[in-house]
Amino acid sequence: MIQFTKLELRSLLILQSIKQKFYFKVSINDSKSH
Repeated sequence: MIQFTKLELRSLLILQSIKQKFYFKVSINDSKSH
């Protein structure tokens, strides 16, 4: 098991949400261009 500090965990969560938003935007742009 990998032990995360709370700070690392938080930054991971933030990274994840940023990625999701980015992918969401990209997928919307893709559907508009078609």
